[in-house]
Amino acid sequence: MAYAERPLGPIAAPLSWGFAAAAHARRFAYDHGLLQSEHAGVFTISVGGIEAGGSGKTPIAGWFLDACKAAGFSPGLVTRGYGRSTRGLAVADGASAIADEVGDEPAMLARDFGVPVAAVANRIEGARALVTRGCDALVLDDGFSHRRLRRDLDVVVLRAEAPFSDRRLLPAGTLRESPAGLKRAHVVWFHTRSSVIVNIDLPQTALRVTSEDSEAQAFDSAGAAVALRGVRVVAACAIARPSGFAGTLARAGAKVTELVSFPDHHRYSSADVASLQETVRKQGAAALVVTAKDATKLTGACVPLWTVRVSVRIVEGEQALRQRLADARAGAT
Repeated sequence: MAYAERPLGPIAAPLSWGFAAAAHARRFAYDHGLLQSEHAGVFTISVGGIEAGGSGKTPIAGWFLDACKAAGFSPGLVTRGYGRSTRGLAVADGASAIADEVGDEPAMLARDFGVPVAAVANRIEGARALVTRGCDALVLDDGFSHRRLRRDLDVVVLRAEAPFSDRRLLPAGTLRESPAGLKRAHVVWFHTRSSVIVNIDLPQTALRVTSEDSEAQAFDSAGAAVALRGVRVVAACAIARPSGFAGTLARAGAKVTELVSFPDHHRYSSADVASLQETVRKQGAAALVVTAKDATKLTGACVPLWTVRVSVRIVEGEQALRQRLADARAGAT
């Protein structure tokens, strides 16, 4: 279920007040030196947000991994690894990363960009593990509020259509912290899936970046490109905002006969796979279409499985952002 679609219980508001007080106390402690951040000794980028779920952080983390490689770095990904079945520190390279060990989104990024990934709640531990493996740059996934690991570039991703669609804090709303936290950001990145951008005031020191989804591309299980336009498909996803995937398929011209959604980071069971296969057959669909994130967890399907991939296309701020990476690389050599 998407965060914005959650039903509110009678105790949600009081819990939010407690959450706000705890978050404020923690921010105060870091801002005034009562709690200390630790640097990993290599160039570190955090890609995060102040809103929980579905702002488009994952493809932007991928953009930074790719851009770091283009700048001459050997980057690695540090993540908590939501949805994994392992505990403690799990480290994998790009070829061997699987969702059960490091989480679905990290596994996808590690495979797509050929980088090592460290999944652990203690991001300092993960950072050290990757530096030991030779990484000279780190991308910290979903790390804006995780201030124990000090970063050189703090990137906050906002949904351009509705940067603060719900100004209430968790659990009553969707915010992890107040919009005032944007003052810590070096980069505020607006990502839109509909070409709609709501302007907000930004810290004077923050670089503004705007991006949109690239055109969706679908691939079969052998990696061959397949056309979506006019094709009957069943769609399945386990993401924070299923409506975003539905919109992507609609813009690609696919005829979605049914959209089956699961909770974010859901681990598909054999019963789930069997049910999806039966739905494809009943609907007379050409294939089961899933996100790249879901494809890391769906194996053994006996119907055609197509993976839809969407990357980000920057429309504002790319040159300045790449220059920051180039300057960081020059300073590290």
